[in-house]
Amino acid sequence: MAIVEDGFADATTIARLDGIPFQALGVLKQRGTNAISVATGVRAKVAEIQASLPPGMKVDILFDSTIFIEESVHEIELELGMAVVLTAFVCWLFLGSLSAR
Repeated sequence: MAIVEDGFADATTIARLDGIPFQALGVLKQRGTNAISVATGVRAKVAEIQASLPPGMKVDILFDSTIFIEESVHEIELELGMAVVLTAFVCWLFLGSLSAR
């Protein structure tokens, strides 16, 4: 009697998510490329792959560092808008006009 396994080496690491074994894959952008566009492309490809998988299998994104980047850009846009409004308000309040003549 023998035990037959498919593989060349003993398993040294095991990845599990909620107790279920899974396969992990990391995607890194190349230097000089836009992280947001790479993440958008990966999300589109994951949705495409998910549609072609048999029932019971799924592809999911577990960690996405570009969410922080997108939120930071949104906050900067918000802060710049508030700065413009507050500057106009202060000019109007102290000078009686929106333009500093």
